[in-house]
Amino acid sequence: MTMCGRNAKPAPQHEPRPNGAVRRQRYGLGLPLGGGSLMLRLLADENLNANLVRGLRRRIEGLDLLSVQALGLTGSDDPTVLAVAAEQGRVLVTQDVQTVTRFAFERVDAGLPMPGVIEVVAGASLGAVIDDLALVVESHDQGELEGQIIYLPL
Repeated sequence: MTMCGRNAKPAPQHEPRPNGAVRRQRYGLGLPLGGGSLMLRLLADENLNANLVRGLRRRIEGLDLLSVQALGLTGSDDPTVLAVAAEQGRVLVTQDVQTVTRFAFERVDAGLPMPGVIEVVAGASLGAVIDDLALVVESHDQGELEGQIIYLPL
């Protein structure tokens, strides 16, 4: 372990990936940064562009993303979708900027869990949104978006 200076932290440890790349680990914790076992778990709202979902799945190997449809929630109201997202610890990805925001903050104000919402602004470039969403997923660990809403593109 390499250390320099009086209050130096140990050099980060590295974890090999299946493709031969190396993932840096947090100092002293041995936890992989975003993209590891602590990767954000996502729930795609039923209005989310299917091309965005496909593009993100191609971009991030091992992405944990379920759709509202796969959970049998097609046609469910926003509070129900947010409740299921919270039960499963999933960040909701949606293009429903009009109503989801209000219901998400109502959950927070009521002291209920709200793992986070990622709002995709209508008319945004698909490529830019995929890039930004990949950045958010790869740079945040599970739980870091609790009570927050992020708007894409960044």
